[in-house]
Amino acid sequence: MLSKTVKTQINSRLKNIYSKNIKGSDLKLFADELCKLIQISNKKISKAKRKNLKISEDTTVVICYGDSVFDNGKLNSIKSFKSFYNRHLSKFFNTIHFLPFYPSSSDSGFAVKDHYKIDSRLGSWTDINSFSKKNNIMADIVINHASSKGLWFKNFLRNKSPGKDYFIKVNKKFDISKVVRPRENRLLKKINVFNRPDFIWRTFSSDQIDLNFKNPKVLMRFVKIMINLACHGVSIFRLDAIAYLWKESGTKCVNLKQTHEIIKLLRIVCKYLHNSPYILTETNLPEEENLSYFGKKNDEANWIYNFTLPPLLIHAFLFEDSSKLNQWTNKLPSTKLKNNYFNFIASHDGIGMRPIEGYLNKPTLNSLFKRLKKNGAQLSFRKTNKTQKKVYEVNVTLFNAFKNTDYDKKGLYSFERYISAHAIMFSIEGVPAVYFNSIFGKSNDEYKYV
Repeated sequence: MLSKTVKTQINSRLKNIYSKNIKGSDLKLFADELCKLIQISNKKISKAKRKNLKISEDTTVVICYGDSVFDNGKLNSIKSFKSFYNRHLSKFFNTIHFLPFYPSSSDSGFAVKDHYKIDSRLGSWTDINSFSKKNNIMADIVINHASSKGLWFKNFLRNKSPGKDYFIKVNKKFDISKVVRPRENRLLKKINVFNRPDFIWRTFSSDQIDLNFKNPKVLMRFVKIMINLACHGVSIFRLDAIAYLWKESGTKCVNLKQTHEIIKLLRIVCKYLHNSPYILTETNLPEEENLSYFGKKNDEANWIYNFTLPPLLIHAFLFEDSSKLNQWTNKLPSTKLKNNYFNFIASHDGIGMRPIEGYLNKPTLNSLFKRLKKNGAQLSFRKTNKTQKKVYEVNVTLFNAFKNTDYDKKGLYSFERYISAHAIMFSIEGVPAVYFNSIFGKSNDEYKYV
């Protein structure tokens, strides 16, 4: 049985999120349901003999997709990856971050159609269970949006469950003038929902429809998804694009108070699950905003991405100038117990530019972009208003990024730069994470339209 203290903590967080719109008696019902979910799940976790997450100074993460390794074109690529991992990587890594392995319609898995299934081409829950017996497994919770081709959105359009009222609808009165965008695509799309014209919200793409967390049933759904992952051996949850979760008219619709309260609630749920999973927040934002996801009382994310590291490290090597990198490392706050930085310099995404706002001025940034473009990089942009846009990410593999510099135009020392950058990453306070492609020094792989 959970103590009254736990129930009080959960109820308090729900009030902080929903008190303006939902009756206290209804919130108590949601709190009671959450407590029952934790109790039922703990029985399953105990039965499966799930152990607590093992984190130490030896913790090292490999980031990969479920299909990063193929075995002669056979299905079940997670099993193939496990075999490769056991032979070649297990001496160096003890944690595997599998990027979204769910059935998806686009964006390399980030337009999820069904959060309870694993894509049959990749494997099954049995494979995740098996892998988790000797290793920590991190999985994505794609929490901000879901696929336009999934059951939830189809049911939303039919006014059926699950999916009814799961997605954001706004009208012309909703003020989006201050909304902070991470992409160039059109934010809203006009559709007829039940013979009434409304707009649906699409932060990232036309196939990724934003979920409506003002409906507590959506939050409850994601707690169930999180618990389902925990019961199948996942011990770290990566909350994808979490900063954009809550929307209010006339605001930036990023980093809002309710979003932080939702993370605090999820942290409480994790705390009282028997295997005590960790939360990692993915917030590609200016550094001060990113740091806020630890929480003022260290009661939000266990880990946060160290987004400022990759662009500053790349700048230091390409221009043989470590002053900005040193300036940043000297002011980086030390973390507290059970909190840590997630250090990485390459991932499935591009190199984020928002985290270095305030560190590199416009001329320096332009020089960086110019150099990286010579090394094969492409730029992706975000809208700042109706007519202006800024570079959001630089899309290039790390191997290509270090290829040539203005001082080494033939790339004689590209390999040394590449290895040295990883050595620095491992030396900085935090948990080091290496992208699977980086282990092999993968170069750009560009699809050419004919």
